[in-house]
Amino acid sequence: MEPRKILIVRLGALGDVIHAVPAQQVLRRRFPQAEIHWLTEPPYKPLLEGIEGLHKVWTADTKRWRKRPFSLQNMRGLLRRLRRESFDLAVDFQGLLKSAALARLARPAELIGFRGERFKEGAAAWFYSRSAAGEADLSRHVIDTNLHLTSLVSGSDGGGDEEASPYLPLTLPEDDVRYVDQQLEAADIDQPPVLLNPGAGWETKLWPARHMARLGRAIEDYLNLPVIYTWGPGEESLIEEIGREIGPERVRTFPTTILQLAALCRRSCLFVGGDTGPLHLAAGLGVPVVAVMGPTTATRNGPFDPSDEVVQRRLHCSDCYKRTCQVYFCMNIPHWEVLRAVVRRLRRTGWSPPPGGQDGPRRRSPACAESGTRGVQDGRSTSCIRATAGLSAPNPAGRDFVQARHLGRYLLSSGLLPPGATSGPPGGAAACLDILPPARAASGAREPAEGPSRA
Repeated sequence: MEPRKILIVRLGALGDVIHAVPAQQVLRRRFPQAEIHWLTEPPYKPLLEGIEGLHKVWTADTKRWRKRPFSLQNMRGLLRRLRRESFDLAVDFQGLLKSAALARLARPAELIGFRGERFKEGAAAWFYSRSAAGEADLSRHVIDTNLHLTSLVSGSDGGGDEEASPYLPLTLPEDDVRYVDQQLEAADIDQPPVLLNPGAGWETKLWPARHMARLGRAIEDYLNLPVIYTWGPGEESLIEEIGREIGPERVRTFPTTILQLAALCRRSCLFVGGDTGPLHLAAGLGVPVVAVMGPTTATRNGPFDPSDEVVQRRLHCSDCYKRTCQVYFCMNIPHWEVLRAVVRRLRRTGWSPPPGGQDGPRRRSPACAESGTRGVQDGRSTSCIRATAGLSAPNPAGRDFVQARHLGRYLLSSGLLPPGATSGPPGGAAACLDILPPARAASGAREPAEGPSRA
């Protein structure tokens, strides 16, 4: 007998909610007559209300309940309302005790979920009528894992369903779209920008803000693409750090809600960020993505589209999924490595680098103008090409230019620098690029021979 009412339980976080939407869409197509409800945390309700096929979105403020025991009265009221719906089926995509308990207390006729494995709590399986294998290893993407759970309902493997799509069928309010368009106009941006997101939910997922700042500066100076920095609640300090690195006048940003961020993603040509909700939102909207990943694995948590790029340093401790670390090696990835991934991903969209060489004029670097040296003005000669603005030229004797030369050769072969750029200070024009972390640059230390690799 087909279910008449289905309750999906995925409380958070943003990326996990997004990764459960493809499974909801499969249930919607398999049971077109059924009402599908979703139980989530309050911040994600506006997003889910724009998803096709959801009859109602319920919210459970579990964080508030934990902090304020007297607010449990609200939980009892929620459970009473859920029970009145008389759900035939509940599906717990979270696999935690709190999600399984809430789903069971809603009293559905049947409750299915995952067996306790690496990313689930084993005790949660006690609440389920039936359970499916979760994630014994890291070889399956979390979207496929969620699709597999739907096989308990239909009897077929959701992972092989031709109807499954990783993209979000999201309808955005016109007010949010209008707000984004007004902000872009105010920032004098008349072409799709590149979005850089420095934030993350875990400390170990943060790519250093100084590297994000240098990447943004290089994208503007060498690719001639506008850059917007995105951020969420509590991440203002990261934007301030970026401003200290490249100058606040070069940091274009504005606050957004989740729906406004979705509207901004749809106006952009590329999104760069770590394993975090905004990146998964962009990927779910079909925006080209470059993911900078550290403690999590790309096969499970990376972008689903094989055309997207993942930059990751492979170490003996990779895929640890730790939220804190005393060493913090894995995210110390130089910005030029991510810049290369940006160019690769943009080219797959049909983008071409800006004209270089003798036929491509470039703007003169502010640093060159201040120092009085001759910068690239007509594409024919130079003695100082820099990705920096307003900084004095580095002392070649105090830097290791091996990686700088490598980037210089790449930029030249990509048409991002004119041929005349090879003349100038020791190490070529690329030696003027500020690409090494300050601590390593000051000590003259060399980068490891084996750099970050694409997962």
